[in-house]
Amino acid sequence: MIGTLILTLLSSSAAWGQMNSMDGGTRGTCDAYLPSSTFLPSDLEVVEEVAVEVHHTLEVELGKMETYEIKITAYTARIVNLTGEVEKMEKAPEAFNEAHTESIKVQIKQVEALVMELQSSIHGSFAVFTSIRETVTSMISTLTRLEHNYDPNRVLEIRREYIKIQLQLEECERRHQEIFNPNIGSCAHTGIISVSKPIVSQINANLNAGVNFTSTNYEYRVIPRASTRFSYAHSPNQNFDFAADETGLWVTYASEASSGFLILAKINEPSFGIEEEWQTSVYKPGVSNAFMVCGVLYAVRTVDIQTEEIFYMFDTRTQQEHYISVPFERFQEGYANLDYNPTDQKLYIDDGRTDGQSLDDWGSGNVTVSVGDSGQILCHVYLPDTTFPASRVEHMQQVTKDLILEANIQITTIDSYMGKLVIFLSELQNLTGKVAILQSSLDNYIQLDFEILRIELREFEALVTQLKETLNVTSPMFDSLYDEIRNMTLIVNQLETYDRSNLEVIRIELAKLQKKLEDCQREQEDTNPEIGTCHHNGIVGLSKPTVIQLNANLNPSYQYGGWGKDSKPARGYESMYWYGGYTSPSVSDFYLYSDYDKLILRSSFKNIRLARGWISNGNNYIVHGNSIYYQHNTPFSMNKFNLTDSATGASRYTHRAIPDASQRFSYRYSPQQNLDFAADENGLWVIYASEESKGKLVVAKIDEPTFGIEEVWVTGAYKQQVGNAFMVCGVMYATRLVSLNTEEIFYSYDTESGQERQLSIPFVKFQEKYFNLDYNPSDQKLYMYNAGYYVSYNVKFN
Repeated sequence: MIGTLILTLLSSSAAWGQMNSMDGGTRGTCDAYLPSSTFLPSDLEVVEEVAVEVHHTLEVELGKMETYEIKITAYTARIVNLTGEVEKMEKAPEAFNEAHTESIKVQIKQVEALVMELQSSIHGSFAVFTSIRETVTSMISTLTRLEHNYDPNRVLEIRREYIKIQLQLEECERRHQEIFNPNIGSCAHTGIISVSKPIVSQINANLNAGVNFTSTNYEYRVIPRASTRFSYAHSPNQNFDFAADETGLWVTYASEASSGFLILAKINEPSFGIEEEWQTSVYKPGVSNAFMVCGVLYAVRTVDIQTEEIFYMFDTRTQQEHYISVPFERFQEGYANLDYNPTDQKLYIDDGRTDGQSLDDWGSGNVTVSVGDSGQILCHVYLPDTTFPASRVEHMQQVTKDLILEANIQITTIDSYMGKLVIFLSELQNLTGKVAILQSSLDNYIQLDFEILRIELREFEALVTQLKETLNVTSPMFDSLYDEIRNMTLIVNQLETYDRSNLEVIRIELAKLQKKLEDCQREQEDTNPEIGTCHHNGIVGLSKPTVIQLNANLNPSYQYGGWGKDSKPARGYESMYWYGGYTSPSVSDFYLYSDYDKLILRSSFKNIRLARGWISNGNNYIVHGNSIYYQHNTPFSMNKFNLTDSATGASRYTHRAIPDASQRFSYRYSPQQNLDFAADENGLWVIYASEESKGKLVVAKIDEPTFGIEEVWVTGAYKQQVGNAFMVCGVMYATRLVSLNTEEIFYSYDTESGQERQLSIPFVKFQEKYFNLDYNPSDQKLYMYNAGYYVSYNVKFN
């Protein structure tokens, strides 16, 4: 409302004013006041904004709670197994050697570390849920006060007018579509060929439905094969996806038996049961969403921050599948729901936002002052809509009620979890004590056995001496017996020494044997060009993974990290290996090993700890030219740490910022992987994404002497859909998820020619998620850090 107003109301609670000045003096002042009984929306807006934040936090924590439940079940099984092993050892200690006892001890230590890590995580969630409960309690108090202080009065004219216009627009769009599309309900077409630009209706009303709208009856059916482990790429917990089309009702899901690939099931509506199932060949976590049209499943994936693509279709009538490309525009970057409606042949998308703001402008009022043509002072007043928004307050009351109920349920669940973990730790400590006693008993048993042998040999020697003196003869037979006794005594001593060091010997022999096997495999497959050259046409395959061992910390919770060799080693360091890992993407400790045997034995010759202000982030680091290259977040930059520089302090660190690099885009398996360093036959590279590239990978060549950027290339691969990337002979290769145990090199970009190619080079993974993958030109291998394990691949070239 804009007008000229001269108004003063006493007993006011809100006021706005502006003064007009000219030539250093005041020409006029405008003031406007609202009475204290008039509703001001600021408190309600705060409640709605906080509700959005709480909803988001709650979703994140509920995802964690599901993970906690899975881990507790797994740890229970491991503790039961370990308890059984220890009981067997207690019953028959002589049947178990020192190596087996040490292995059980390490396993107990590993489970104990996992339980303590989970305990810490659950403590954090408890604090979050407690904070949520306190926040929601405060929100309830605010809503109660608003309800008591202001008379409810619905004024929604602006929103109704907006909705009316929007409906007219949609009707116009529908009539336009009817010209080209078949009749509603008909399947007289060969499939989808395009999707219109998005029509944005409004921000959601936060309505939930899980019951029959007319009878309020609940029904449920269990699908035994369905798994809760596989969700769509954009949202957790999307295990069942319901869909409807011209042929009826459907549900899609994934199972352990299908290895995460989408399963499509037809629902019999009267019985609410499954009629028939079809398995597709598209992996669910690699899909953004899916929907049904005329019995055909369409799967969608992300192309960039503004574009989705229908990339796959499966026809249940013919059981034929096709890879297609039907791009369409998104309104928001992420979305939680996508469904086709056969009654109007439209796709409905919900971007998942629940900020709950209405379409009205609930901003504060304001006053502006100006001078008219005749020199008079004009006051322009904008008054906000001050009527009480009853529907919004009522909705927020229901929201807060649901939130506090959920928070209380989760706090109770956490109390139960914490009780279980305390019992776990007690049981593990008890097992540790039992194993220590067994080790001591085993040592005593071994010592006693060898000591008994020595006593028996001494007694035998005394008997031979006595017999010789009694007979008073000299015979070669007695000399032979003496020699045999001395030899047997020596053998007993050697056996005892060997038994105490057999584990170390086995480790060394295992390392040598594994290296020989690897060399043998390499010789059989060795059709590659000479090391350091690029006389080939690119990668054609990878070998099966060589799983070396668990990381040097013997801790499977060290999921984030990397390992490998120096890609440009200094003289004398050609055989050196390195490792760095931690429970989060922030890594500060790196270990150097003189050769492969030392890596296996976890015997480092140097341990490097990055200074507090220079800690690495993102775990996409490499060692190149005797320096560690890694990402640093404060400031966001490339960092270089010299491994052998005699200088101390900050002088050993070098950093350079990349102005257009964004911290918003990471690889799909890990957060904060913004800068990915790579080395190949052509030198040093860094791979990232930018706002300008709309999240697509950018390859940059690093000038090593200046540690600056020489040249950049923008590729066509969207980073958040990529598992990882690496460089070979100036060509970037990008990987993506295919299934639980399969990854695929699906894309390449040649920086020399600017040519990009779509590839399909599948390879086996040891575990589903990996956080570091780099090619080393010094041995033509890929080094992967796979869920805490060292894994490597031989690269096969054309």
